[in-house]
Amino acid sequence: MRYLRVGLLLVAIFFLVACSNGQSPTNNPDLKEYTETYIDIMDTLVDVRIVTTMESAEAESVLTAVKAEMQRLEAILSAHLPDSDVAKISASSEPVSVSPHTLNVVNTALQYADLTNGTFDITLAPVLDLYDFGEKRFPDEAQLADNLPLVDYTRVEVDTDRQTIALPKSMRLDLGGIAKGYIVDRAVDFLLANGVEYATVNAGGDIRVSGSKPDGTPWRIGIKNPNEIQHLFAVIEVSDSAIVTSGDYERYFEQDGIRFHHIIDPATGLPGNLCKSVTVVAPTAELADLLSTAIFVMGPEEGLALAESLDSVEALIWDADDEIHWTSGLEDRLELR
Repeated sequence: MRYLRVGLLLVAIFFLVACSNGQSPTNNPDLKEYTETYIDIMDTLVDVRIVTTMESAEAESVLTAVKAEMQRLEAILSAHLPDSDVAKISASSEPVSVSPHTLNVVNTALQYADLTNGTFDITLAPVLDLYDFGEKRFPDEAQLADNLPLVDYTRVEVDTDRQTIALPKSMRLDLGGIAKGYIVDRAVDFLLANGVEYATVNAGGDIRVSGSKPDGTPWRIGIKNPNEIQHLFAVIEVSDSAIVTSGDYERYFEQDGIRFHHIIDPATGLPGNLCKSVTVVAPTAELADLLSTAIFVMGPEEGLALAESLDSVEALIWDADDEIHWTSGLEDRLELR
């Protein structure tokens, strides 16, 4: 593990790929890059970039199909869509039949809830609903006392053989800290299965890349400075993996000098206050998504220890005292600006 005290940071320019639709990103004239940005999936901007030998019409068809696949998965996993598996589970105290996707995501979430001692908890919805970041609303002590007993991932009942999930009455699921990453993974799988040679999918900062860039070099991912989000403070090189950042600069408001943001500690019902930004590199976006949230709540010491204990997982942490920490595996892949 390493750390650095933050001083003045320089402006940097971030890019994943610098080509326009239909242009070759390498000297190989048969490879062309196509990009598409969607605004109507998962309540965030979703940027899909493919590099392929396909002609324009076929590439556009694949891009249209991958959007439909992401929308299909969102309809299953979103807590905010009334016909989703997640909404049905939350509305019933009886076992609910669910899709294999829901079963996979919930089982992964419960596995890592155990591993992180509950700092990642998919039953946090009753507390999350007490916050309104647009209206600057946060819960008082009485509201937290009422709703915190409804947060307990150990009470989620999964029957893998029958493909059902059940929750006790009044408890609710929210897969917001893992489902987006899962959908990004499935989108990349879909693109590769449909003949695309290289692909990146970026859903509001949940990024998955396939392989290296067409010229053989790693993808370079810029990381925002949490104190000056228009600037970057680091670049991390990644190949055939995922990278996700959780920061206190997204969905927040300030009152009486306190920043109320969306990364909530399941133990207290209050925003985690040990970090400002956590970036995780992992084999899948699903894993990077949930670990970035859990490590943000755990703080730099416990979080780095967890990341070091996991295969192919790295972490870059900007803590609440403006110190930067990173795991040993980033030594040759991290460029601080």
